[in-house]
Amino acid sequence: MTADSTTATGLKWAAASGGGKLLQVVTGTTSTIANVASATFADTNLTATITPSANTSKILILTQQLFRADATGADDRQGRVRLRRDSTTIWDTGLNEMGIYVASNSGALQSVQLFNYAYMDSPATTSAITYKTQCASGSDNMSANYQSTVSSIHLLEIGA
Repeated sequence: MTADSTTATGLKWAAASGGGKLLQVVTGTTSTIANVASATFADTNLTATITPSANTSKILILTQQLFRADATGADDRQGRVRLRRDSTTIWDTGLNEMGIYVASNSGALQSVQLFNYAYMDSPATTSAITYKTQCASGSDNMSANYQSTVSSIHLLEIGA
């Protein structure tokens, strides 16, 4: 409804706005295992590239990825996962938030966790953008796409 002094009620129906429409979907998958044994972030082989049709578009990123973390000592271990847009980190689990966590009293333990997460990005560009996941190990070893499980990243362009 909009105001319109030329009508008897002072109101009229307006045309629907163009925002919120799904403009395109791009999917990337991998089943290649990525082993990380360092606190330095490394690529997990999960990536996809999208070229937004407008600089006002938003990109909804949906990911599903299986991780395994090992702990062989007496200490608890933690791993981290992050999402990157080109060379910029846009989301990170942090060490004490939703990261991979393995509790150990002594001996070898293993934690296997399926990460499903969504993130809405506002890249403000019409250039090609590459999104990817990375992980870092606070454990003895961390594997992304564990047991060659198919991991996926879906990029949905949403019109503003």
